[in-house]
Amino acid sequence: MKPTFIPFPDFVFRTPLFPLDAPAEDTTLSPEFREALYLASPELYEGCVSKDRKKQTKFERSVLKYRHRAMTRCTPFGLFAGCSTGKIADSTSIELPATKDNKRRTRLDMQYLCALIQEIERDPNVREQLVYYPNDSLYEIGGKYRYKKPQRRI
Repeated sequence: MKPTFIPFPDFVFRTPLFPLDAPAEDTTLSPEFREALYLASPELYEGCVSKDRKKQTKFERSVLKYRHRAMTRCTPFGLFAGCSTGKIADSTSIELPATKDNKRRTRLDMQYLCALIQEIERDPNVREQLVYYPNDSLYEIGGKYRYKKPQRRI
């Protein structure tokens, strides 16, 4: 018997932060771009106030690179790209909302979060208040300890 595949009626696709035809001043001066730039490179963001002409030129070129990425790349990098959803239909009609209408979902990078926890644990005032206990689903089988992972709610 041949398997039958039924696609989901919805799909998810990645999108750049800005459309290709966005005017330069609308993107580089927008609060969305400035925040994305600050999070990607605080040093670059601060470089715009330098009085050194070489640093200003380097800053301008770098900002153009980030702007180009925000208009052409949909790979995840900070706030320069996002996701959208759509419905599978007989015709194609993709219209993205205005950038200002984007909804942001942000979470800390796991490596940063682990480093932050380790730093907090080193503080003697915090350390004396920490209480560690085993997971209540911990059990031993075959000479190894195992535990039941909690189910994630969606």
